[in-house]
Order: sequence, then structure tokens, then C-alpha cells
Amino acid sequence: MDAKICNAIQDINTIKETIENTKVHHRGMYLMCFLLGTYNILKYIFGMTFLLYPAWGFCVTVSTYLLPFLLLVGYTCIYRNERKYSNKYYLSLLCIWGIIAIAIPIGAMVIYLLKLLPGMGDNGVENGGGVLYASFASNFSGILLFCIFMVMCAYSLNKRYMIGLAVAGLFGYMLLTVTFGSASVPFPFIPGQPEVGIPYHSLYYNAVTCIGYLVLGFYIRQKERGEAGDEYR
Repeated sequence: MDAKICNAIQDINTIKETIENTKVHHRGMYLMCFLLGTYNILKYIFGMTFLLYPAWGFCVTVSTYLLPFLLLVGYTCIYRNERKYSNKYYLSLLCIWGIIAIAIPIGAMVIYLLKLLPGMGDNGVENGGGVLYASFASNFSGILLFCIFMVMCAYSLNKRYMIGLAVAGLFGYMLLTVTFGSASVPFPFIPGQPEVGIPYHSLYYNAVTCIGYLVLGFYIRQKERGEAGDEYR
């Protein structure tokens, strides 16, 4: 009799563990969207502030060193909080994608720090082609990460049309970069500085990585609340 009770309890625990492992939690996903969206907005604001007021050199310091560090702290807090859920697939996706998304700005911060060391800098001489290539690589990686995250959300939310949106988003950036690479929107005149323009692909990048993450985060949050409400009906 005792053996049957023990087997029954073991079966119940196995069923419970299976159910928990198949539950989909979205809290960490939309929190990551809010975190990255806020990070990119602040980075853009500090960058534009330095462009308008070059004397405000602390904007470069904040956007280059402080913001990536805060991004790392925010991701660590989100992941540690999400570890209480036992869905291994969800945690794996959040871990792998999150590490890549955080590693890019952290890696850039480390490179900038290395350039401050004696003999590691370029003495202020910048290669135009190298700068353009680095900018394209950075922006493309940001767009690609956003599109990969949309694909993850498509399977997690069972919204396959998001895969098409992700492909279209990546194609849009490549089209603007290759076809309209030299086209730009005139920037408001800055006293004492030549007239400049913001390239279309740069505007597209900032719109996707700033507004896109926030919109996607609010969408995931609403979906989770809707699913939670259905469970209690």
C-alpha cells in the first residue's frame, strides 16, 4: 500500500514538473524590451546632446561607459528574478539572446577603455572607411538582434506573422543602407557648424531599436495579461 502511495506521489510530482516546464512566461521578455529600448533612447539623447553642444563631453562618457554598465546590471537583475521559473526552454532563450544583446555594448565599452591605454589609441587619426564600416556593423547587429528577438516572440506567442515582420525589418535596413546610403534628412542648423544630415538608415535604426523595443514590450505585456486573465475565468 505504501509503495502505491509513493508511486502515486511520484507520478503527481512528475506531472506537476512537466506542466511547469511547458508554461510560457513572458515577464522577462517584455522587461528586456523595456530595458533595451530605454538604453537605446538614452544613448541617442546623449549622442544628440553632444552633437548640439560639443562642450558637454560628459555625454560621451555617460553613453560610452555608464549606460552599458547599467544595462548589464539591469539584465542581471531580470535574469536572476526569472530563474525562479522552471521552464528550461524559456530560460535558455532569455539567457542566450540576452547575453548576446548585452555583450555587444559591453564589448564596445571594453574596446574604448583599451584605446585609453598608452600605445593602444590612434592619436586622434580616424580612418573614414573604418569608421563607416564600424558604424554599419554596429547598427546592423542591433537590427539583427531585434529581428531575432521577434522570431523568438513569434514562437513563444504563437504569432507566426511576426516572423514576416522580422524578415521585412531586416530587409528594410539593408535596402536603405545599400540603395539610399547617401540620402539623409537635413538636420537643424547648428551655429558655428556646417550643415549636416541624418542618413535614412540611421533614422531607421534608431526607430527600430528605440521605439520598436518599447512597442514590442508593451505588446508582449498585454498578451501575458490577457492569458493570465483567461486562466482565472
